[in-house]
Amino acid sequence: MDRREFGKLLGLVTVGASLPSLAQEERCEELRVFEKAIAWPDEKIHYWVDGFRYDRSEYSTRAYLAVLIKHQQTKESYVDKIVLTTDDKTIVNASYFTEDDKISSSFLPYLTFYNLNLTADRYFLYIQVRESSSVKRFRYTFSLSKLNRSPLSSSYLPPQLRADLEKSFEGVVSTPYYYRRGMDLARHNIQAQLMQLEANNFFVLKVYFMHEDESPDHFMRYFIVTDPVGRIIALKKRIYGDGLSHFVLLSSLTEEERNRWGLTRERVAKINDCPYVMVFCDDVSEALMRGTIWLR
Repeated sequence: MDRREFGKLLGLVTVGASLPSLAQEERCEELRVFEKAIAWPDEKIHYWVDGFRYDRSEYSTRAYLAVLIKHQQTKESYVDKIVLTTDDKTIVNASYFTEDDKISSSFLPYLTFYNLNLTADRYFLYIQVRESSSVKRFRYTFSLSKLNRSPLSSSYLPPQLRADLEKSFEGVVSTPYYYRRGMDLARHNIQAQLMQLEANNFFVLKVYFMHEDESPDHFMRYFIVTDPVGRIIALKKRIYGDGLSHFVLLSSLTEEERNRWGLTRERVAKINDCPYVMVFCDDVSEALMRGTIWLR
């Protein structure tokens, strides 16, 4: 590249550098319409917080937040804008939708926000709903207490599962970023392989034992697959001495299994709606571990 070509390229870079001020003005204008937002109800949102987050560390937090907005997208009423901001209205993410953007339940697709440093006192999720010729604007507030690392203890879980996990681990989930001191991480990690996935949401997932069963107080008990916000997709509880070893095969819950676990249809997610699924395994008396399988 000669000197003249380099000068032209430098000129283009200089022009581009003036764009953030214009973008900043547009962001401020966008948030102005949300000044009188209505509170979005807790029962119409699910979320999961995880990732690289330590309370006391020299490293910056790099958390992620997955959100499911429980609003059905129809021609008469649909979410067309979602904006995540800090409490001083600094925009973290803005997304736009049409009435056709929805999963099988007609809810808005899962929202995922990555690399959150979580240094603000609060975060706001602004939700704009279009209803025929009118527009309604809502706001959901994430206080820092809501943005703690999520446990596997939601009221949407089967009561038996929730009671067992709370008794053993208080629902606290371990990952390579966060685990009990002294635990052998090389021995306790999730290995899973998707064997089959059909358009009707039937799937087969092979989940390997973290180690062989050792005793009634130390064996692989629950194998769980959830959507990004922790709703059950597949679930198996083992009994010590059942003859299984090395791995289990998990599939979507049948109607009979769903009823046996006391789950309503709303509390069961579908795998083809998910950008990724979370896989959990509890090693009784040791740890409740989590892994992730990306689907798309």
